[in-house]
Amino acid sequence: IDDSIELLINLLTKFNRKDLAEEVLDTFGKNAIGFDQFECVARCFFKIRSYLKTVEYCHKALESTDDPERIYSIKCNMVNSYNHINYPEQALSIIEECETNSSTGTDLGLEKAFSLFLLNQKPKAEQLLRDTLKYQSDRLSDELITKIKFNLGTYHFYKDDFQLGMTLFLDE
Repeated sequence: IDDSIELLINLLTKFNRKDLAEEVLDTFGKNAIGFDQFECVARCFFKIRSYLKTVEYCHKALESTDDPERIYSIKCNMVNSYNHINYPEQALSIIEECETNSSTGTDLGLEKAFSLFLLNQKPKAEQLLRDTLKYQSDRLSDELITKIKFNLGTYHFYKDDFQLGMTLFLDE
């Protein structure tokens, strides 16, 4: 059922029917049972950029599991959603909770940098990205390294170092 819902939502999105996609997801979500279905609804709401609904169904998914890996995954999705709707305080709250319960993954570290950036704590965010490259580059995928370097280009623009910022944007 989850694959069918996702396929339907993708088609409705392609047909520019976000309104109908939201209606289908609301209907399915109200009748969802268990983690997999709640997580599917949350994932689909995220795809159509309905981030408040994403968070709502992430909470329902959290309530339906005690599996640490699933909990961490859902919390990462919540952080991402909160950052998308410019609620960095909520995102950081979840990140801090994850940091106290286990080691935080690189993706969540990048979300933390983005949250700090949104809160206008740019030096702290930049340092987090630089430290990630310096101390974790051997564990990062090429895609993540590229993403970090690209994001660091933004900080060079803020420091009026246009040439280096543009170089990082273009190279990455």
